[in-house]
Amino acid sequence: MSLEQPYQRPVFNSAKLPVSPSQYVGWIDAMGIQSAMGRSMDAAANFIFKLHITVLQSVDALPSRQRKSLDLYPVMDGVYFVTSDQQALYTFLRRVFRSLAEEFNGTTEMRHRFLVRGALACGPVVHGRELTPEASAVLQAHPTYRDSILLGLPMIQAYLTERMAPPFSVYVHESARAFAPDPFEPIRATWWRWFRASHNDQWLALASKLHTELGRYFDWCKNRSSEINYEIASIEKHKQLAKEYFTDVEISGDAFL
Repeated sequence: MSLEQPYQRPVFNSAKLPVSPSQYVGWIDAMGIQSAMGRSMDAAANFIFKLHITVLQSVDALPSRQRKSLDLYPVMDGVYFVTSDQQALYTFLRRVFRSLAEEFNGTTEMRHRFLVRGALACGPVVHGRELTPEASAVLQAHPTYRDSILLGLPMIQAYLTERMAPPFSVYVHESARAFAPDPFEPIRATWWRWFRASHNDQWLALASKLHTELGRYFDWCKNRSSEINYEIASIEKHKQLAKEYFTDVEISGDAFL
């Protein structure tokens, strides 16, 4: 049987890659999606799409200048976000985690709750939309596909260190603790506390409520560890990380005692 089409080499000229200044690159995802999808496609879909809807709503609520400064790259159960504007970054993250915390607190059925976490790095990246025809004529002819591509070391740094973040927190990779896009200062924290950055008692109250509800949720998970495929060791680790992350907010009840 003859081949219908002749072989075409996938030609790309990396010498024509655009030079990108350092930007913040972050990653947020829903935790435990593989286990959730194994139990129920509907449940996993709810978790994934609620996360993406929250991200989009948080971007839409930004002032116009900040909104234009932030790029999103969704990937199944998570999303990469990129910006050079530190204030846009903070506002975006506060909105995302506030909304997700309120969703968690307001969901009364434990099995319908889901955990999220994220990480942040800083460095140069290549946005697909910036590729020129000289780099690839094929990608130039498929702009929708091309514009969905992002690459760079900060993506890897954010993705790999996200596991070091407590639930409902943002881990700051050393690249974002050492560098920042001009004219901003680096972020001097390993865990960025979205509720404390707002200097608002209502945000602290929200975090306190979340602190309590996380304790109740982890206890519920522990009693169903095998059923929900959530190992006891992982539950205890996440519970301890959450306790440390929310150490600066008061907690009602004895959920973490």
